[in-house]
Amino acid sequence: MRAEVKRSVVRGPNGGRRPGAGRPKGAKTRIKNSDAHVSALARPWTARVFHDACLLAFGTDNPEKPADRKLITPDPWLRLAVWKIILDRAWGRAPMEVRFDVKQDVSFKYTREELARLSLEEIAALWREEIAAPAGLIEQSDATDGGA
Repeated sequence: MRAEVKRSVVRGPNGGRRPGAGRPKGAKTRIKNSDAHVSALARPWTARVFHDACLLAFGTDNPEKPADRKLITPDPWLRLAVWKIILDRAWGRAPMEVRFDVKQDVSFKYTREELARLSLEEIAALWREEIAAPAGLIEQSDATDGGA
């Protein structure tokens, strides 16, 4: 005969193990039918929303026709937001590119543990003196006087 082990209820500041708490067994984890997904429900409205957005921003939905000034929204920020959405949809979002050109080779001689023991001021001084100034990112005089 197996002895039953009674589990104790441990409650932390945000609750804990409680009878009946949590996700029920056998619950559906996600929507299996793609027709019920929000994006699938929104797709039929795309043409109408795009048409209305063009009317708000440009006063027309045809770039060849002149604008009807009565249809253009008076809010310039709304027009700008609509223009951005239309351009992003048409051409995709602009890629974000970050370039960092180093003029000299920079080697690091500190480990993560050594840096963790330093204060922010000490790390900033090390960066100025040993990384930024030799790489030409700041002037040598800025590195010696603390960047002031």
